[in-house]
Amino acid sequence: MKTFTPEMQIESAVKDNQLEVTGTTNLPDATELVITLQNDKKESFDKAVSIKDGSFSMAAIPIEELQPGEQVLKISLSDKQPDSVLEVIGEEAELLTGPLLDHDHQLFVSANVTIPAERSPPSDVDGVKAEVTKVMDGLTLLVEIDGKEEEVSLSSVAVPATKHSQNGEQPFGTEAFEFTSKTLEGKSVTIERESEEKDKDGRFLAYVWIEDVLFNRTLIEKGFAKVEDSSTNSKYLDDFKLTEDKAKEKELGIWSIKNYVQGRWL
Repeated sequence: MKTFTPEMQIESAVKDNQLEVTGTTNLPDATELVITLQNDKKESFDKAVSIKDGSFSMAAIPIEELQPGEQVLKISLSDKQPDSVLEVIGEEAELLTGPLLDHDHQLFVSANVTIPAERSPPSDVDGVKAEVTKVMDGLTLLVEIDGKEEEVSLSSVAVPATKHSQNGEQPFGTEAFEFTSKTLEGKSVTIERESEEKDKDGRFLAYVWIEDVLFNRTLIEKGFAKVEDSSTNSKYLDDFKLTEDKAKEKELGIWSIKNYVQGRWL
């Protein structure tokens, strides 16, 4: 009786807030595997994968569907296998041998994975973690980075003022300020700088991410801000303009007042 010694390497990674699991093995093509994980309710669930060209890949799973923290993913053989696979492993996997078999003579491979409790910015965002200690206005934040306080201004957007030098409070100025305060004050964020550019008051221009949401874009989306393209920061400019067009179409916030948004706010 010819035996078969299975080999397997597993790789897992959380990328763009999704768990990806891949692996390589010497098991024959078309072998059906079962990957077992814990969901957000601490219940076990299975994902089926099939081996092709000596490798397998699980469809990515959003992290919010998984139990956060460290957990063990387990890989085993499916109960049903094609005839071509049974010829190699046996009808009851009796031809399998080696260190990957458990005490019941079943294939059992495990790996530790760590699932973040919170979503994070996309993988191409090169930012630093910060705590928002105070929201100064709808556009300006006081943040703490590595124990040092710093003022930053949201890049590529302009919001109405709560205290305009000539006209007093501008329409939707208070709403923009309150929304920014409610969303960001006291929260952990990621500060992304495209350059070392500063605004006219000496504050660094930055993109602010709260988990995987770009807050600069959110202000535009809600109709609390318009696109400001006078700076050299342009990474998200096209996206911001598309978002602005949708807010205009829906007449949200500042776009609900005819001829209100003209040129730049001073």
